[in-house]
Amino acid sequence: MNDQFKYFDQFVHALVDMNLPLAEEKTICDIFRKAVECDYTHIRLVDGAVCGIQRMIYTYAVCIDIDKFGCYEHRYCYETLEAALAVYDTWTGETELTGYTRKI
Repeated sequence: MNDQFKYFDQFVHALVDMNLPLAEEKTICDIFRKAVECDYTHIRLVDGAVCGIQRMIYTYAVCIDIDKFGCYEHRYCYETLEAALAVYDTWTGETELTGYTRKI
């Protein structure tokens, strides 16, 4: 299975598990669409926030709490995609990410 489909499947399951009112589900889906338009990859819901990875010039950024404009609340930069995914894939949102080279 393609990685992007794996993350999309996780996203949908997490959204359904949250049991939100339809209007809130629509808002989260709109944010997901905007994240895709802004070239975020590996998009998933973490503790109710839309998160994803974005390629920067020199690093890969794990972006936390992406909004309807494609902006993020926090960004953690990693030298490689593999380093970012190693932390991101197991992160539950309960603690701060680790191993980053820069936090914004």
